[in-house]
Amino acid sequence: MALTPHLFTGAQRSQNGYDNSGQYVSTPGWTTSDSVSATENVMRMMAEKYAAPLYQDVVVAVELLNEPLMSELAGGEGATRDYYWNGFQTVRSISSTSVIIHDGFQNAAHWNGFLTGSGAAGAVIDHHEYQCFTNGYVAMSAQEHIEAVCSNAQSWGGGQDKYVIVGEWSGAMTDCADALVSLHQ
Repeated sequence: MALTPHLFTGAQRSQNGYDNSGQYVSTPGWTTSDSVSATENVMRMMAEKYAAPLYQDVVVAVELLNEPLMSELAGGEGATRDYYWNGFQTVRSISSTSVIIHDGFQNAAHWNGFLTGSGAAGAVIDHHEYQCFTNGYVAMSAQEHIEAVCSNAQSWGGGQDKYVIVGEWSGAMTDCADALVSLHQ
């Protein structure tokens, strides 16, 4: 099965403050003002078009939001969970297309008991594995990177009540954007 690229990676006012959200800002503002409702409206439009039964043989999943940095968002994890709940209900009101939620930089088991269901009837957790955005990761040898991935893979394979995918990863062992290293420490 081929992975579907993220259709919606940046939310209004940024969900994480990083450039991959469409704007680089010191404090993500996605959960302020009308940003969440705007995101919900966009998600509804996307779900109505791409999660429709007509496309289920092409679009295998819809991810609600890419990399929300819950620790920096107003309302934090609670605001993110509320959005995930509403987005999940939106997609499910249209079809049985799988719904993916990003782990919010938490261990997948952190989400146990939330949006559960048998197999894909519940949400699927998306984890992103990068080992290059801190000085500690950059200092690791190639063997240490391999050992870290193998060790991490053990946690992805058990202890949670949802399927887990690693939707983004890189074999990069150095941070090609030196200016970002200090932001991720």
